[in-house]
Amino acid sequence: MCGPLCPIGLIGGMALARWIGVSDLVLGLWIGALIVSVTVVTVKWLAKYGKDFKGSFPTIFLVTIVITALSVRKQLVWIGPGLVFGLPPVLAGIVSGAALIFAIDAVNKYVIAKHEGKVYFPYQKLVVPIVGILVASLIVHFYFS
Repeated sequence: MCGPLCPIGLIGGMALARWIGVSDLVLGLWIGALIVSVTVVTVKWLAKYGKDFKGSFPTIFLVTIVITALSVRKQLVWIGPGLVFGLPPVLAGIVSGAALIFAIDAVNKYVIAKHEGKVYFPYQKLVVPIVGILVASLIVHFYFS
């Protein structure tokens, strides 16, 4: 999918985020949202060329999460008091971020549908998810880190 540079970039991003004080849980939120985004783009790309298949979204989503988890497995702490729901904070954040981006998208689609299928402001479909993840990141940073 993205080649050998993605794990290197992800590990480098984790190291940089830890260095500047961003918690692994917050970092995981953004990685989870990015995984959903990459999955949506990949599924649309496959459909454009007639290569999509039944269950393509969940399959690509799970494969992307597994590849991401495998690429950062040596950076994760599996034992200790810092676990969230029994998972390392990054993995718990990935799951939470993916679920959150699905919820934000559902609410955004509902709001647009109530407005006769029109967005309230330009780039709403882009801005609302980013602001939602940003707000969630701030809440996690200040209340759970």
